[in-house]
Amino acid sequence: MGINCAILRNPEIKGKYGGFMKFMQDSIVLPQEAIKRDITGMVQIEFMVTKEGQVKDFRILSSPDPILTNEVMRVVKSVPGWYPAISHNRLMDFTFTMNVPFYREQVPITGSWEDPWYGNTDE
Repeated sequence: MGINCAILRNPEIKGKYGGFMKFMQDSIVLPQEAIKRDITGMVQIEFMVTKEGQVKDFRILSSPDPILTNEVMRVVKSVPGWYPAISHNRLMDFTFTMNVPFYREQVPITGSWEDPWYGNTDE
C-alpha cells in the first residue's frame, strides 16, 4: 500500500451545491398540505450510495406522516448524481442516515455516514 492511499472519502454529490446537506437544506420545503393540516416532525431516512454512484435501499426509519416522507424522497431522488465513497483506493457502497426536520421555524438537517469498519457497507 502506497503512502498516497486514500483511507476514506465519503460519497459526494456531483455538481457545485456546497455538499449534500446544503443541497437538502436548499431543496426541502414544508408541503402546503402539511401546513394546512398542521403536520410537523422529523423524518429519518436511510439509503445507500453504491460503488457505481447510484442511490438504493431507501428505508424510512421514522416519519410523522406520508406527506413529509414523500417530500424527503422527492429531494433525495432529485440529487443529480453521486461520486461513490472510496476506502483504500477502492470504490465502496456506503450507507447514509439523516434526520430531516419539518417545523415552521428552521431546524438544521443532520445526518451521519455509517462507519464502514463496523459492517455497515455492502462491498
